[in-house]
Amino acid sequence: QAETSCALDTQRAYKTPSKSSVYYITQDCTKQRFPNARLFFTYFNAWSQVKSTTQSNINNIPIDPVVGRTPQGPNYNAGHGALVKSPYQAETYLLLQGKKYWITTEAAFASMGLTFDMVEDVSVEFLEKYDTAENISIPLDQANATIPSFLAIKYNGDPKIYILVKDPQTQVEKKHHVTNEQVFYDLNYRIDRP
Repeated sequence: QAETSCALDTQRAYKTPSKSSVYYITQDCTKQRFPNARLFFTYFNAWSQVKSTTQSNINNIPIDPVVGRTPQGPNYNAGHGALVKSPYQAETYLLLQGKKYWITTEAAFASMGLTFDMVEDVSVEFLEKYDTAENISIPLDQANATIPSFLAIKYNGDPKIYILVKDPQTQVEKKHHVTNEQVFYDLNYRIDRP
């Protein structure tokens, strides 16, 4: 939803002719500077999408007070098993197969071998691309825990990685051994997760 009082179009990139900095104008009519091209391309597909404006227009848009640095945009490929959150929301999500699972408790988070330094900041638009799945509230080693389909798991002392897939007939999660690292990459899973 675009702000009618904003001097520039929201959810667009802008720069002035005399400077190289490129800014993203948020839905709330604040600005975030893209620190590098890689981050720019998580929002846009081409440099031609950057609009030109005056330095005065850029100066009149306030800096986003919530975001210290621009989060990953809607084009970002986070990979399966990514942990993400928007700086504008408290929820941390696990991403698997086009779904986002809100991990609602620290106990559930820890039971998955996850740490908070694994969480990546993403835009609200990025999160909107994912369907909302069940919440993960109960530690995985307890009864009645929500164990998402396509979760990659590994046992202590065993180097093998498995992916859990729900049997369509029995609705029971079955583990499938991932035979090598290349298969894991080909399936777009994050290798940097426990």
